[in-house]
Amino acid sequence: MAASVPRSAAGALRAGHRALDEGDPQQALECAEALLGVRPKSIRAAGLKALALHGLDRSEEALEVLEAGAALDPSHHLPPLLQAVVRHDLGRWEAAARAIAALKPLTDEADFAAAGLERLILARTGERAPDWKAFGSCPSMYNRFVAPRVLLYVEEQVLARRETLDLKRCRWARPAEDAIGPPQARSWRTDLGFAALRLPVLVVYRLLGRAVMPFRAEEAYLRGDLAAARAAVTADRAYKHSERLRECAAFLSMDLEDWQACRKLLPPPAEPPDPVIEHARGRCSLHLGKWAAAEEAFARATSQPLGWYYLGLCRAAGGNPLSAIRAFEREFSRNDLGLAERIHAACLALRDAPAAATSG
Repeated sequence: MAASVPRSAAGALRAGHRALDEGDPQQALECAEALLGVRPKSIRAAGLKALALHGLDRSEEALEVLEAGAALDPSHHLPPLLQAVVRHDLGRWEAAARAIAALKPLTDEADFAAAGLERLILARTGERAPDWKAFGSCPSMYNRFVAPRVLLYVEEQVLARRETLDLKRCRWARPAEDAIGPPQARSWRTDLGFAALRLPVLVVYRLLGRAVMPFRAEEAYLRGDLAAARAAVTADRAYKHSERLRECAAFLSMDLEDWQACRKLLPPPAEPPDPVIEHARGRCSLHLGKWAAAEEAFARATSQPLGWYYLGLCRAAGGNPLSAIRAFEREFSRNDLGLAERIHAACLALRDAPAAATSG
């Protein structure tokens, strides 16, 4: 079924690019072809069609569309920019560099997409050392064409050097909300605060049938003593027969970075999948180096925070860069600041690594 074209060309382009952001290149292609039927000389419509074809693994056709678009208007910056993008994704670094070289005279030096792609491609070809500071700290590079490809590059470098880098500093599978702080010693103030403020809430939750941890476990958790909280959960009389308590123990194990224990305690995959459980399973598998299992879990948990990022990371580790870029693009369209933070963290880890680890 052909896509309907909005009344304005801008509306049609927005609909096509929205389809790309939502992971539907076929719909984007239908939008582009419908628009080209009305405006056959629209270079932006040709660019949309090329991106859609590239997303459908028809990259050679995409390059042909871009060649025709460049012939329509040699002064337009979009065809050579997208040629560089497609050729980069195909691993044709020299051809991508030539496309960027053709683009530079046509654009302002402040064009962040061109500058970011040029810096990335020169690093890929080995013509220029990677500028980790620029990659990690330049907000203007976080656009849909540059950011996912920079992220793929820096994560490939981290994956290749992970034996010499601190995993925590790379911040793989460590969302910011995990930080609970150091355990606090018990005192009459903390006991009184728990009894007066939190305990009534937990009692009400239990009366309403809401799932909560045992009281002693909850008190230890609020103090930041995760080990004591897990011990209290596993010591509960109902633990052996309670799936809820096993899940509590699993998530406490994850907070304690006891990945093996967490993975064993999580329930088996279900249909429909529970994204929260699958996200936890993926994080455990990732830290244990089980990349295939992690990819399978994250594919069922893309709705969770950074779900597309972790799926892309697993695909990068599995040697599927184009699939990784597509996952990173989905994360970027949903959460550009989160993706920028990942780039920044990975670049910091690489920049600060020992010289022996960053050579080559």
